[in-house]
Amino acid sequence: MNQRMATMGEAWHNFWTRWTFAGRASRSEFWFMLLWFILIGFAVMVGSMMLAVTGLSLVVMLLCWLFSLATIIPSICVSVRRLHDIGYSGWWWWIGLLPLVGGLILLILYILPSEPRENRYGQVPFSSL
Repeated sequence: MNQRMATMGEAWHNFWTRWTFAGRASRSEFWFMLLWFILIGFAVMVGSMMLAVTGLSLVVMLLCWLFSLATIIPSICVSVRRLHDIGYSGWWWWIGLLPLVGGLILLILYILPSEPRENRYGQVPFSSL
């Protein structure tokens, strides 16, 4: 069974519709989701710099805060599913709270390749028959 990459659209769709810790998220799904956040963050940064002159930067800050609030749970969900994809328990997500090394450990785990076969967390995501 071969695994194909998720598209950016699939990653975005899964992010907003799969609010579950069960299952697996492929490496491409996870990193495309992160790319969406970087692109949105860049757009907000440019917009806030442009609006700072007009005094509307407070509105942009409020929108950023609301976006962050709306995405915290789905972000944790996709992170846990990514850990499931490499065969680790979702409880490893908590290691990211350790100062300095926690984020680095999580980064290394997120970079690891997917398990090529079905594991205890589910079938291979985006598998082509």
